[in-house]
Amino acid sequence: MLFRCSRCLYPNTKPDLWFDGGICSACLAFDKRKEIDWSKRQDDFLEFVREHRGESHDVIVACSGGKDSTWQVVKCLELGLRPLAVCATTDHLSSLGRRNLDNIATLCDLIEVTPHKGTRKKIAKFALKEVGDISWPEHHLIWSVPAREAVARKIPIVLYGECPQNEYGAGPAGSEINARLTKDWMDEFGGLLGLRLSDLSDVLGVDGRHLDVYRYPDGEVSALFMGSYFDWDGKKNATVARQHGFTTLGHALEGSFVEYENLDNLQTGIHDYLRWLKFGYGRTCDIASSWIRRGYLTRREGAALCLERDGKWPATCLGVPLDQILANIDVGISEFEQICAQYTNRAAVEWASKPASFQSYCGTTTDASKGEASIPAGVSAQCSTDSAYWNDATLMN
Repeated sequence: MLFRCSRCLYPNTKPDLWFDGGICSACLAFDKRKEIDWSKRQDDFLEFVREHRGESHDVIVACSGGKDSTWQVVKCLELGLRPLAVCATTDHLSSLGRRNLDNIATLCDLIEVTPHKGTRKKIAKFALKEVGDISWPEHHLIWSVPAREAVARKIPIVLYGECPQNEYGAGPAGSEINARLTKDWMDEFGGLLGLRLSDLSDVLGVDGRHLDVYRYPDGEVSALFMGSYFDWDGKKNATVARQHGFTTLGHALEGSFVEYENLDNLQTGIHDYLRWLKFGYGRTCDIASSWIRRGYLTRREGAALCLERDGKWPATCLGVPLDQILANIDVGISEFEQICAQYTNRAAVEWASKPASFQSYCGTTTDASKGEASIPAGVSAQCSTDSAYWNDATLMN
């Protein structure tokens, strides 16, 4: 059964998403935010920092140079804190990403850690072929590098952005209230797709010492999601970031409809396209669903954007041709096409590409642990696209 959230646009093909009464776990988590006393949460945050501040800096901000990490640095400064931005070098840094990362260094101290490039290239190619994710090394390093710096520099608090389970519904019921990131959380929710470091040394024949930087350290690390303490809004974060030197693209990024997100990594288009092939949703669906929850878009408007922009061949990213981006990991276009074919979920892609998919609804849950969810009166437990029931007024607004 293929269906979408009746409020936003997320499909039930999205990994770890669950539904109750036809509403996805991301929307349900967002609804609970109105019950939160954000002033009290900020006080809790500051109290924790005062009790655990570091030696040279109060906190570390895990940083990419994007609009969210810029906002995090600005917020820390507004609160009277001294942050240290720590960046695990992006897989394939764009010129605009370089500019925005340099801007971070005008706001606070910045450390960039660049792992061995030859090893990283091998891992990226292997992960693209074996788990369909070219960005696997970056996903891993964004957790490990700031934590390793925290231990080495005795700055125990590391700040991340939003909790993915809360913002995107990517986890079992209860995980959306996580305020902290731990090694167990990283292993389960960190986007590692079951691939472990222990798999790489023998398979790729790399020096194990080049993998040390990927290992989450032992030692005192308190990794916090700032979205658990401040009312998170990526669109508003971008506005604040612009006011403090962050540069946007000037037009919508390929595969998206905003100009302020995912500007640092030239591999983003490849990553998002593989996600579309696997699950039938892309970057536009992510952002549009977030905007719908916050009232910036209607569901109809978001659906139109998804149909127009998601699932397009990633011919360029930030204007750089695909063959040049793939050459960075020694992959050609024909090999990439074969990899794409290997990971294509044809049923999901064909369904998600049709306007009718945005009129599909099902009241059952996709989380087996929750059992049968409540079904609105008069609605079958089976998915439906019956045109007499699914009209524009009920579904697309």
